[in-house]
Amino acid sequence: MEVLSTKALMAGLFSWISLYTGYEIPEKAPDVVFASHEKLVELACQDECPVLGFYHPSHVVYLDIALKPETNLCARSILAHELVHALQHENGSFYDVDARERSILRENEALLVHRNFLRQNGRGNMFKRNLRLRTTANGAEVREGAKDWRLPLQAYFGRDC
Repeated sequence: MEVLSTKALMAGLFSWISLYTGYEIPEKAPDVVFASHEKLVELACQDECPVLGFYHPSHVVYLDIALKPETNLCARSILAHELVHALQHENGSFYDVDARERSILRENEALLVHRNFLRQNGRGNMFKRNLRLRTTANGAEVREGAKDWRLPLQAYFGRDC
């Protein structure tokens, strides 16, 4: 797989997501910060969880330091998922419903885009069925159910990524 710079990668992902969702692309892309698992847990869950990415409304996408979206398709799909949240935030999506419903709608849309991204890149069946989505109190997505979920992405997506 071709190695892409983070800027080029984000520009391409934003274009694809915008075409898919109709969201307008913001003038300034969010910062992408690679953080330790402990930092992601602190931001997203407050207790141990298998979080790999988190969009913070301060215009920052946090990704697990183990992810390499420039070279790994599944890691790229996680970045795409978080960029959907950035576009949702910037475009004010789902503000016509209460906060709980908004969180659910945003997560469902991000998962749909995430899965379609994988499908369009030949990895349509990458999500294992034993993983279940849980949303934390602050709206972060975490997955539960995989044994050894901290192993490289295979715990989430199988051997093909």
